[in-house]
Amino acid sequence: MMRWVSANTLIMITMMTRVPRKKISEMKTLIVENQSKKYVHYRDIVKDIEVYNYHISTKVDFKKVKHGPDAKVHWGALRGINKIKHEYESSTGSKYFINEDDEVYRLSNHWGAVASCEWTLDGEGELMCSVFVTGPWEIGVANLSDFKLFLRKVLPKRDYRLNPEWKEKFSGLKQLRDELFEIMREEEFDSRPVIQKIFAGRSLGMFSKELKSAKDGIKLKQRYAT
Repeated sequence: MMRWVSANTLIMITMMTRVPRKKISEMKTLIVENQSKKYVHYRDIVKDIEVYNYHISTKVDFKKVKHGPDAKVHWGALRGINKIKHEYESSTGSKYFINEDDEVYRLSNHWGAVASCEWTLDGEGELMCSVFVTGPWEIGVANLSDFKLFLRKVLPKRDYRLNPEWKEKFSGLKQLRDELFEIMREEEFDSRPVIQKIFAGRSLGMFSKELKSAKDGIKLKQRYAT
Protein backbone atom coordinates (compact mmCIF):
# COMPACT_ATOMS: atom_id res chain seq x y z
CA MET A 1 0.00 0.00 0.00
CA MET A 2 1.35 3.40 -0.97
CA ARG A 3 2.03 5.77 1.90
CA TRP A 4 1.56 9.49 1.40
CA VAL A 5 3.78 11.90 3.25
CA SER A 6 3.12 15.54 3.91
CA ALA A 7 5.18 18.39 2.52
CA ASN A 8 6.53 19.14 6.02
CA THR A 9 7.69 15.53 6.38
CA LEU A 10 9.45 15.71 3.03
CA ILE A 11 11.20 18.90 4.12
CA MET A 12 12.36 17.25 7.36
CA ILE A 13 13.64 14.19 5.50
CA THR A 14 15.52 16.43 3.07
CA MET A 15 16.98 18.44 5.94
CA MET A 16 18.11 15.27 7.73
CA THR A 17 19.99 14.11 4.66
CA ARG A 18 21.57 17.54 4.27
CA VAL A 19 23.16 17.64 7.72
CA PRO A 20 26.53 15.91 7.26
CA ARG A 21 26.31 13.94 10.51
CA LYS A 22 29.16 11.60 9.64
CA LYS A 23 31.51 14.44 8.71
CA ILE A 24 30.56 16.33 11.86
CA SER A 25 31.19 13.32 14.10
CA GLU A 26 34.54 12.63 12.42
CA MET A 27 35.60 16.27 12.88
CA LYS A 28 34.61 16.21 16.55
CA THR A 29 36.75 13.12 17.09
CA LEU A 30 39.65 14.77 15.27
CA ILE A 31 39.40 17.87 17.49
CA VAL A 32 39.45 15.85 20.70
CA GLU A 33 42.33 13.61 19.60
CA ASN A 34 44.54 16.49 18.43
CA GLN A 35 44.19 19.00 21.28
CA SER A 36 47.62 18.15 22.68
CA LYS A 37 49.20 18.63 19.23
CA LYS A 38 47.55 21.93 18.45
CA TYR A 39 50.47 24.16 19.38
CA VAL A 40 54.20 23.65 19.03
CA HIS A 41 57.14 25.72 20.16
CA TYR A 42 58.47 28.16 17.60
CA ARG A 43 61.87 26.47 17.61
CA ASP A 44 60.30 23.14 16.68
CA ILE A 45 59.41 24.81 13.40
CA VAL A 46 62.19 27.36 12.82
CA LYS A 47 65.73 26.25 13.64
CA ASP A 48 67.67 29.04 11.94
CA ILE A 49 68.65 32.03 14.06
CA GLU A 50 68.12 35.26 12.16
CA VAL A 51 67.91 38.99 12.81
CA TYR A 52 64.16 38.78 13.39
CA ASN A 53 64.19 35.83 15.85
CA TYR A 54 67.51 35.80 17.74
CA HIS A 55 65.57 36.73 20.88
CA ILE A 56 63.61 33.45 20.96
CA SER A 57 65.14 30.56 22.91
CA THR A 58 68.82 31.26 22.30
CA LYS A 59 71.99 31.15 24.34
CA VAL A 60 75.09 33.31 23.97
CA ASP A 61 77.82 34.89 26.05
CA PHE A 62 78.12 38.59 25.26
CA LYS A 63 81.55 40.14 25.50
CA LYS A 64 81.71 43.27 27.61
CA VAL A 65 82.41 46.49 25.73
CA LYS A 66 84.72 48.78 27.67
CA HIS A 67 83.29 52.21 28.31
CA GLY A 68 83.53 55.21 30.60
CA PRO A 69 81.50 55.86 33.77
CA ASP A 70 78.25 56.21 31.82
CA ALA A 71 77.37 53.22 29.61
CA LYS A 72 74.38 55.02 28.15
CA VAL A 73 76.57 57.83 26.84
CA HIS A 74 78.91 55.30 25.23
CA TRP A 75 75.88 53.57 23.72
CA GLY A 76 75.08 56.73 21.82
CA ALA A 77 78.64 56.87 20.52
CA LEU A 78 78.45 53.24 19.36
CA ARG A 79 75.27 53.95 17.47
CA GLY A 80 77.02 56.79 15.71
CA ILE A 81 79.92 54.72 14.38
CA ASN A 82 77.94 51.62 13.35
CA LYS A 83 75.77 51.09 10.30
CA ILE A 84 72.62 49.84 11.99
CA LYS A 85 70.22 47.55 10.14
CA HIS A 86 67.93 46.89 13.09
CA GLU A 87 67.44 48.28 16.59
CA TYR A 88 64.99 47.84 19.40
CA GLU A 89 64.22 49.00 22.95
CA SER A 90 62.44 46.64 25.37
CA SER A 91 59.82 47.49 27.98
CA THR A 92 62.47 47.18 30.72
CA GLY A 93 64.74 49.72 29.07
CA SER A 94 67.27 47.35 27.51
CA LYS A 95 68.42 48.49 24.08
CA TYR A 96 69.63 46.52 21.09
CA PHE A 97 71.02 47.16 17.66
CA ILE A 98 72.48 44.93 14.95
CA ASN A 99 75.06 46.31 12.55
CA GLU A 100 75.91 45.29 8.99
CA ASP A 101 78.41 42.71 10.29
CA ASP A 102 75.61 40.95 12.20
CA GLU A 103 77.03 42.04 15.53
CA VAL A 104 74.32 42.25 18.20
CA TYR A 105 74.91 45.02 20.74
CA ARG A 106 72.95 45.05 23.98
CA LEU A 107 72.73 47.75 26.64
CA SER A 108 71.16 46.41 29.81
CA ASN A 109 71.26 46.28 33.60
CA HIS A 110 70.31 42.59 33.80
CA TRP A 111 72.05 39.55 32.30
CA GLY A 112 71.55 35.80 32.47
CA ALA A 113 67.99 34.54 32.14
CA VAL A 114 66.37 36.94 29.69
CA ALA A 115 62.84 35.89 28.75
CA SER A 116 63.28 32.51 27.00
CA CYS A 117 67.02 33.05 26.50
CA GLU A 118 70.22 32.68 28.46
CA TRP A 119 72.41 35.68 27.76
CA THR A 120 75.41 36.08 30.01
CA LEU A 121 78.01 38.86 30.02
CA ASP A 122 81.57 37.57 30.17
CA GLY A 123 80.19 34.36 31.63
CA GLU A 124 78.22 36.05 34.39
CA GLY A 125 74.51 36.62 34.96
CA GLU A 126 71.49 35.70 37.07
CA LEU A 127 70.24 32.40 35.64
CA MET A 128 66.89 32.28 37.41
CA CYS A 129 65.14 35.52 36.50
CA SER A 130 67.55 38.34 35.69
CA VAL A 131 64.94 41.06 35.23
CA PHE A 132 64.45 41.11 39.03
CA VAL A 133 68.19 41.22 39.75
CA THR A 134 69.49 44.44 38.30
CA GLY A 135 72.97 45.88 38.42
CA PRO A 136 74.94 48.58 36.66
CA TRP A 137 74.24 49.30 33.02
CA GLU A 138 76.65 47.43 30.80
CA ILE A 139 77.15 46.96 27.06
CA GLY A 140 77.75 43.56 25.52
CA VAL A 141 78.34 42.42 21.95
CA ALA A 142 77.99 39.03 20.28
CA ASN A 143 77.88 38.00 16.66
CA LEU A 144 74.65 36.52 15.39
CA SER A 145 76.59 33.38 14.39
CA ASP A 146 77.46 32.79 18.06
CA PHE A 147 73.81 32.44 19.12
CA LYS A 148 72.77 28.82 19.74
CA LEU A 149 69.36 27.27 20.27
CA PHE A 150 68.42 26.96 23.92
CA LEU A 151 65.20 25.48 25.31
CA ARG A 152 64.20 26.02 28.92
CA LYS A 153 62.14 23.45 30.81
CA VAL A 154 59.36 26.03 31.11
CA LEU A 155 58.86 28.08 27.96
CA PRO A 156 56.83 31.30 27.60
CA LYS A 157 53.44 30.80 25.97
CA ARG A 158 54.12 33.66 23.58
CA ASP A 159 56.79 31.51 21.90
CA TYR A 160 54.26 28.89 20.78
CA ARG A 161 52.33 28.93 17.55
CA LEU A 162 49.77 26.87 15.69
CA ASN A 163 51.11 23.52 14.54
CA PRO A 164 51.30 23.43 10.70
CA GLU A 165 50.23 19.76 10.82
CA TRP A 166 47.13 20.76 12.80
CA LYS A 167 46.31 23.36 10.15
CA GLU A 168 46.50 20.72 7.44
CA LYS A 169 44.29 18.24 9.29
CA PHE A 170 41.64 20.85 10.00
CA SER A 171 41.62 22.46 6.57
CA GLY A 172 37.93 21.57 6.12
CA LEU A 173 36.77 22.77 9.54
CA LYS A 174 35.72 26.28 8.49
CA GLN A 175 33.82 24.96 5.45
CA LEU A 176 31.97 22.45 7.62
CA ARG A 177 31.17 25.12 10.23
CA ASP A 178 29.84 27.47 7.55
CA GLU A 179 27.75 24.70 5.99
CA LEU A 180 26.19 23.87 9.33
CA PHE A 181 25.56 27.56 10.06
CA GLU A 182 23.67 28.00 6.79
CA ILE A 183 21.50 24.95 7.51
CA MET A 184 20.60 26.31 10.95
CA ARG A 185 19.63 29.68 9.47
CA GLU A 186 16.99 28.16 7.21
CA GLU A 187 13.38 28.64 8.24
CA GLU A 188 12.64 24.90 8.08
CA PHE A 189 15.25 24.20 10.74
CA ASP A 190 12.80 25.26 13.48
CA SER A 191 10.56 22.28 12.65
CA ARG A 192 13.29 19.72 13.20
CA PRO A 193 13.32 17.36 16.21
CA VAL A 194 14.85 18.87 19.35
CA ILE A 195 17.62 16.26 19.48
CA GLN A 196 18.76 17.25 15.99
CA LYS A 197 18.73 20.94 16.94
CA ILE A 198 20.86 20.20 19.99
CA PHE A 199 23.30 18.15 17.91
CA ALA A 200 23.61 20.90 15.30
CA GLY A 201 23.87 23.69 17.88
CA ARG A 202 26.54 22.01 19.97
CA SER A 203 28.52 21.05 16.88
CA LEU A 204 28.40 24.62 15.58
CA GLY A 205 29.54 25.94 18.96
CA MET A 206 32.42 23.46 19.15
CA PHE A 207 33.63 24.25 15.63
CA SER A 208 33.35 28.01 16.12
CA LYS A 209 35.30 27.83 19.39
CA GLU A 210 38.01 25.75 17.76
CA LEU A 211 38.39 28.15 14.86
CA LYS A 212 38.49 31.15 17.19
CA SER A 213 41.18 29.58 19.36
CA ALA A 214 43.23 28.90 16.24
CA LYS A 215 42.88 32.51 15.15
CA ASP A 216 43.35 34.23 18.51
CA GLY A 217 45.39 31.59 20.28
CA ILE A 218 49.03 31.37 21.15
CA LYS A 219 51.04 32.76 18.27
CA LEU A 220 54.53 34.06 17.90
CA LYS A 221 54.56 37.75 18.70
CA GLN A 222 57.01 39.84 16.74
CA ARG A 223 58.52 41.27 19.88
CA TYR A 224 62.07 41.30 21.13
CA ALA A 225 63.71 40.18 24.32
CA THR A 226 63.52 41.99 27.64
